[in-house]
Amino acid sequence: MLGLRPLRPLSPTPDALLRGTLLHAIMERFVRNIVADPNSRTTDTLMRHAQAVLADAVPWPAARTLWHARISGAANWLTFTEALRLDRGTPTMLEDDAKGCLTLPSIGFEIHGRADRIDLDRDGNAILYDYKSGQPPTPKVQKHFDKQLLIEAAMVEQGGFAGLGPRPVSFAQFIGMTGQKCTEVPLDKEPAAQALKHLVSLLSAYLEPDKGYLSRRAMNAEADERDYDQLARFGEWDASDEPVPEVLT
Repeated sequence: MLGLRPLRPLSPTPDALLRGTLLHAIMERFVRNIVADPNSRTTDTLMRHAQAVLADAVPWPAARTLWHARISGAANWLTFTEALRLDRGTPTMLEDDAKGCLTLPSIGFEIHGRADRIDLDRDGNAILYDYKSGQPPTPKVQKHFDKQLLIEAAMVEQGGFAGLGPRPVSFAQFIGMTGQKCTEVPLDKEPAAQALKHLVSLLSAYLEPDKGYLSRRAMNAEADERDYDQLARFGEWDASDEPVPEVLT
């Protein structure tokens, strides 16, 4: 609300954000290579892309060696499961060209996002994939916290991705790259249209003048830290305190 963003450290470090960004870049290069040459779906090809990306973007030798080893440990699994994904559909939009925008006219709100990957199956339905550098969210976490792919599915079904057009989403999945685990999004239990309806309801509530903006809403664990805890003076209060509405004059 204040338009403030956390400052990046003066001396960059090889953190989880950078690792996730690089893993996405490696998979994008790998999949684009496969689309151009189906015979390139090999572990050696994947590792060549990994080596090139790491050499270009990771100046820390220890981190580069460690991340290379972690990718190498998952390379056979990634190559094998990629065959399953290609059998299900054809890669159509990847991260660089998969930017979407959906307007919600009822509340004057826009959703902007970038998909990791959108494939199309034989019937023209969309298949959504999201790469995770760690463990993918469990069904329980998706139900209560992680609505990312459900909202992305709603954007696809409503025509939010230019060049793709509105189309049904038949399948969505999180891919835990180094954890070597995939988790399907339960579209049958919570359809994308329902998730979008709940999102509009939530955003509508925040448009009410008497609705406060919580700095620590729906925390996964009470001990988790947020970027704005100091600004919110967290520690002088905690989640057990009763909220006290204040009228600004």
